[in-house]
Amino acid sequence: MEVAVVTRGRFAVGYNERLFSSGLRKWVHEARFKWLEQELKKCSVTKAAIVDLGCFDCRALRHVAQDFKSYCGFDADWEGGLSAAALRLTDPRITLHRCEAPADFEPGSCDIVISLETLEHIEPSSLPVYLRRIAQSLSYGGVILISIPNETGPLFLAKQIYKALFLEGASDYSLSETLFQTLGIVSRVGRREHKGFSWRNFVRELRAFFEVQEVAGLQARFLPAFLNPTIGITAKKRRA
Repeated sequence: MEVAVVTRGRFAVGYNERLFSSGLRKWVHEARFKWLEQELKKCSVTKAAIVDLGCFDCRALRHVAQDFKSYCGFDADWEGGLSAAALRLTDPRITLHRCEAPADFEPGSCDIVISLETLEHIEPSSLPVYLRRIAQSLSYGGVILISIPNETGPLFLAKQIYKALFLEGASDYSLSETLFQTLGIVSRVGRREHKGFSWRNFVRELRAFFEVQEVAGLQARFLPAFLNPTIGITAKKRRA
């Protein structure tokens, strides 16, 4: 199957080629999967029922212990990743579902939820619905592992400069929005996917549904989270 291609600026390449082929971008994006593997090894759950929200082509399965009970992937299939995975994966423990709205998300009972570089794309009004459904489905002692981009502070400004020079070209941000986003005043920035997203605000919203265990930067864990391009969050279901 031919996977859909996105044309952006000077580029016309697929998702995996854009993010994982080489260089700085590969290092940034591979970090979340290395972190995922480390966090999964810490989990006490064996024969886990796993839900992956935003699974794309199920790359996360490479980092999951192969004694899992079930793996249920949800994705909007924007660039054909889910469709390609459905043709490739034949393990009967794996089920894949197209998910474009909260009504499409029925995770069922699970022990581990994975959501990597996905929740920042969800409409703010829909995010609590997804989080509530995850909390309702997650077993006691179960874990949710989330990675989200750092879109504020000096790292945001550095990314904007890098993108302007080497990647997509024109920014989605006006000069004033770039300033407010850098300062973390995201209420002054129009919210759309990454734009106007704050990982600190997200963590506060997450605490309404889960017990947050750890918030850490993924590329250089010895540095504060705000000095990393990606933030990893480990949380557990709140006890009644």
